[in-house]
Amino acid sequence: MIESKITLPDLLFKGFEKFPQGLFSSTKRNGKWHETDVEEFKNKVMFFSLGLYELGVRPGDKVSLHAENSTEWLICDFAILALGAVSVPIYTTQPGEQIKYILENSDSKVHIVSNDEMFADTKPLIKSVSGVKAIISIFGTKLKKLKVFDEILEKGEKLQKKQPDLFNSLKEDVKPEDLATLIYTSGTTGLPKGVMLTHHNISSNVSTSLEKLPFDDEEFYGQDVLSYLPLSHVFERMVDYMYISMGCRIHYIEEIEEIKDDFMHVKPFFFATVPRLMEKIQTGVKVKGQEMSGLQKNLYYWAIYLTEKYDPENPPTGFAALKHRIVFEASNC
Repeated sequence: MIESKITLPDLLFKGFEKFPQGLFSSTKRNGKWHETDVEEFKNKVMFFSLGLYELGVRPGDKVSLHAENSTEWLICDFAILALGAVSVPIYTTQPGEQIKYILENSDSKVHIVSNDEMFADTKPLIKSVSGVKAIISIFGTKLKKLKVFDEILEKGEKLQKKQPDLFNSLKEDVKPEDLATLIYTSGTTGLPKGVMLTHHNISSNVSTSLEKLPFDDEEFYGQDVLSYLPLSHVFERMVDYMYISMGCRIHYIEEIEEIKDDFMHVKPFFFATVPRLMEKIQTGVKVKGQEMSGLQKNLYYWAIYLTEKYDPENPPTGFAALKHRIVFEASNC
């Protein structure tokens, strides 16, 4: 069990100790999976953190993050937290006027976006936000005033060579009671409202959630997990921190409509979800049966009947297991 008073950098970097080498995470982008290994991830967190420091970001400063789920989102978030700054995630669906409000209300010093398309709604409004001193695009930009992710990494790498102890010093200065993140509501009932969460607020949630998992922590080690809920929401973000603390490999999907194919590719041991997705999957399964006929249709609905009685804690054995296997093979013919 994780001790009750701990910072998120401590929690996450302890998790890195369970990743001696190999794949850390992957992100599906433009239909292709982009993999990041452990060493690359750790280095990019350190370099991006120091790159932000070079831009003038200091402990307690706010850095907003407006991007889709990705390994790079996680790198930015970890880098902000390790610096002692405050991460301000923004929903990808948030309209420009609300983003402007969040930037002003949070007093964000740096604004990070995934690309020019994500920045489009905010671009005409950003000039009036005097507190934002720099804008960074993760996946490149055609806009001259925006800085790019790789440029910040290069700045950080140069600073790390000059001051090799700075990153660890900044990370170790972070306290459990320090503000870690400002999470704003979606704004559907008026202006977005910011919730202040400390490092301890989130790390204690991770610790408590680990105790509620249906499996022992050790069973998660080295397993592939799938992520599709928005990291801008505290639930998926906390779950991802939990994955890392257990040594899981996280896979970020691109489109929810492709989740079935992504399941087949990743074969996840575990994933966090909401009831609505499960309802859509169930509806899709039943609709597929309506397109069948004869024996195959009967077998298909028999399979659905068997799944409703299936107990994953006590899987069938003997003849009962054989029936499950037969109906599975037959309904997929």
